[in-house]
Amino acid sequence: FGKTASFLILSINAIVLYQSKGANLVILSFFIALARCIEVFLKPIVGFKSDHANFNLGRRKPFMLLASCFFAIFLVLVFSPPEWLSQIGLSLWFGLFYNLFFIAETVGNIPYLAIAPELSKSSAQREKLYLFVYTFQFLGILCAAIVPVLLQGIFNNCDCSYCDYLETVDNMENCVSKCQNKCNTESNEASLLYTCIFIGFHYLISIIMLSLKLEEKKHKINSKESYLIPSLLSMKKNAPFLKVLFPCIFDNSVIQILATM
Repeated sequence: FGKTASFLILSINAIVLYQSKGANLVILSFFIALARCIEVFLKPIVGFKSDHANFNLGRRKPFMLLASCFFAIFLVLVFSPPEWLSQIGLSLWFGLFYNLFFIAETVGNIPYLAIAPELSKSSAQREKLYLFVYTFQFLGILCAAIVPVLLQGIFNNCDCSYCDYLETVDNMENCVSKCQNKCNTESNEASLLYTCIFIGFHYLISIIMLSLKLEEKKHKINSKESYLIPSLLSMKKNAPFLKVLFPCIFDNSVIQILATM
């Protein structure tokens, strides 16, 4: 729920919000591309470290618990830029916390995605599990799409009555237009902030609950698998994996290009 909701709200609402506040679109685009580049290098490293971890809590849960706190904090900070920042300052604020969010997301969600297939060898139980996963992904998308709109109506208490005292009709119309634009921007920012607080809190609590309830199965580490490059090269022996690898790369490339545009 929290994963898909945060992705949607960042992909759609963050850029629109920062543009309305005067941030530089070219700089914003650069930082979005930078986050994708960091993910490319970070994901296999996090996956490898998680696979070969030997914590008392398990291989996956320490990464998930550590990252969930920063996931929530950075998500909220992306949508709470200070009012006094300049155009460049706004762009840098976005770039810093947007990239930190995706680093935290990678550290937490790569082990999270790996833990589900390890819960059972039964295909029937896995299908039942993923039915719940996809249901809550869909609910997360609905939340990110609908809740900010509903909250915006609550926070939009616009009072432009002071414009009625201006001398000319043109001045009054300009005043009302500026006032309404300002009110819309402020109510939109408030609605997105409170939505992100809810999403971040939900994500944090759900990861904590999962870690408390779930017992990871013990995994024996093969000394031959203890280095990153040999582990990556050994994937060539996995024929089913190679068959789905390139379609998966193509699919995700198209989705990310469209989302970034």
